[in-house]
Amino acid sequence: MQKSPKYRWYIHHDSPLDALHTAPYTEFVHQAFELQRRPIYRAEKPVRDPRFLAMVRKLCCIVCGSYRLVEAAHFGAHGMGQKSSDHDALPLCLKHHRTGPLSYHTLGARRFITFHNLDVRKHQERIQKFYREKIAA
Repeated sequence: MQKSPKYRWYIHHDSPLDALHTAPYTEFVHQAFELQRRPIYRAEKPVRDPRFLAMVRKLCCIVCGSYRLVEAAHFGAHGMGQKSSDHDALPLCLKHHRTGPLSYHTLGARRFITFHNLDVRKHQERIQKFYREKIAA
């Protein structure tokens, strides 16, 4: 006894589904799937500005005031696997950015800001204003 295939019901030519396999319908389906593949929201890429980062590295650390081994720490909003804009970077020494027990990378952004009592937005605005007036102009 031969087994009948499970999913062969749609092959019968007398089926009402045959009407759906006309050219306009299949074209419509392909267009619908093509629209579905396109992203609805395409975010803008973050600003990259090496001159701004170089200027930030010349400033003192906003936590301890040290001028030694200062790095530009990105503090802004960011996407998955993506850094924030370079214009949201703040100067942090190596100890407060990456290596210390109370560093930005150890504590995470929120805990770091509350522990060190920082007003990040104020610092970013001051640095950006300085960059616009003195360096970029």
